[in-house]
Amino acid sequence: MAKFNTDIRRFDGPNPGFKHHGEIGCFSLDINREFQDDARQRKYIIKPSNYNNVRFDLTKGYEGMVKRDEYKNEQLDHILKRIRKH
Repeated sequence: MAKFNTDIRRFDGPNPGFKHHGEIGCFSLDINREFQDDARQRKYIIKPSNYNNVRFDLTKGYEGMVKRDEYKNEQLDHILKRIRKH
């Protein structure tokens, strides 16, 4: 049986020097939720200049939405496919 070091003191000390995050790749899912090795579905968020005057219509586009198959477990499949291709 494997044994794991659970001594919390091993985490005492300075944090490792993590570098600033950055994009290392991207992928898209098409209308059928099929993997596409490109950025065709990339979306951007632009912060509003006045947060007190933000009006989101959460129903916009809802009627045309293609729901994913709730019974298909695809949690990491697309990310792993991207990694395997590159």
